[in-house]
Amino acid sequence: MMDITKTLLNALPEQVCWKDLSLNFLGCNERFANSGGYCSPKDVIGKSDFDMSWHEGAEKIRASDFEVISSKLPKLNHIEKQIGTDGKDEYILVNKIPLFESGKTVGILVTLLNVTEKVMLQKKLETALEVVYASGKTNNNIINNMHNDWRAPVVNLRNYIQMAIDEKNDLEKKENLEIAASAAKSLHNIIDKSLALFDAENGRPIYSNDHFHAVESAQMVYDLYRPSAIEKQIDFTFVNSIESTADFIFCDQFRVEKILIAIVDNALKYTEKSGHVKLRLQSGKNNAHHKVLRFSVEDDGVGLSSVARELMFEPFFGRDFSHGKNKGIGAGLTIAKKYLEDINGELFCKSEPGKGTMFIVTIPVGSSSSPMLFT
Repeated sequence: MMDITKTLLNALPEQVCWKDLSLNFLGCNERFANSGGYCSPKDVIGKSDFDMSWHEGAEKIRASDFEVISSKLPKLNHIEKQIGTDGKDEYILVNKIPLFESGKTVGILVTLLNVTEKVMLQKKLETALEVVYASGKTNNNIINNMHNDWRAPVVNLRNYIQMAIDEKNDLEKKENLEIAASAAKSLHNIIDKSLALFDAENGRPIYSNDHFHAVESAQMVYDLYRPSAIEKQIDFTFVNSIESTADFIFCDQFRVEKILIAIVDNALKYTEKSGHVKLRLQSGKNNAHHKVLRFSVEDDGVGLSSVARELMFEPFFGRDFSHGKNKGIGAGLTIAKKYLEDINGELFCKSEPGKGTMFIVTIPVGSSSSPMLFT
């Protein structure tokens, strides 16, 4: 019978040993003996962990053994990290079971199984899954960005065409059709850039140093949203305080226009019927006396509570905490903040519940290291 037990113990993939209450070895299988630096299980009997190849970690092992013995509770399927003989990390699956005789604890049975290969494989799998998840999240971000980019031009293109159809005056019809054509051109440009410029790695457009008129970009955004303002009976005005000779700039036009679109969209969304929204373009200087381009969007809408001001740049924030009105899922301000960071810009918000909101966007200009330069 003993030969069968010995054969079974030596056939197990685990290292097996059992100890007395003093934690001296009473027996083991060949795998355990060989791992401890001995040729035979007989050589291990009477010794302790201090006599084995892992003697430097003996105190920790024995503390764990005493815990199992004193609690009289097994410790099962516990993975411990150890340093192998080659100096590399090893992961050992440990089972410790108290031994009883006549109801009294007389020792402890220990099994050890090296699961390093399995653990490393699992870590690689988890890393791969994280990459897949990040890739899927990036794709979702790209889709959300494209949705926000396309929505305003499409809606306003539709509105201008409808206004032209309804208008009986030929001059006003011509004007509305010209603006509709401009909206269609803007939509075409946005689609091209959304599809061609998004960096698959981080979900943001690749930076482009364009040469364009700031006033024309602001006017484009104003024209895009004027039909929405008319439909809501909102007094939407555009005030340009920059001379035409001073607005030709170098910067990423896509980002600048997307920032403006996000802020204007937000203002019109939270301004009630018969309200007022003003878009203003100015030049000035910052605290360091450097030239800046400044856009401001002011409305007399519902305003923002202190809680809402803290959360407004969070993804999918779209609820007015002051009035409890859900305007839907929003990502525009989140995107605008990221784009401002890309061009070293700043965004200031002044708002109170019931008193409207003012957003001020400041973009540095005037030095060779700046992403945006006046000519």
